[in-house]
Amino acid sequence: MEIDWRDLVQKLPLADQSEARGEIELTKPTDGNMDFNLAINEDRDFIKVMAFFEKSFIQSAIKRHRSIGECATALKIPRSTLDAKRRKYGLI
Repeated sequence: MEIDWRDLVQKLPLADQSEARGEIELTKPTDGNMDFNLAINEDRDFIKVMAFFEKSFIQSAIKRHRSIGECATALKIPRSTLDAKRRKYGLI
């Protein structure tokens, strides 16, 4: 028996349905440089979009945690990887 994921999505609370469909509903650019709606719905430079997302993701995670080590643990990446990414994006 095959389960149609669309049937499952309809059973989710309304707020979770767009997430389950893979839609991102950001109405404002996260920092004024990139609107992820545009990046998803138009052809954009993949490398630039992913770099911007990764930098934004790391910045947000760092703000949520008391230390870089705690942040790396929460992101499930080695501390050395997080440090390398922080250097890459000028977050150190």
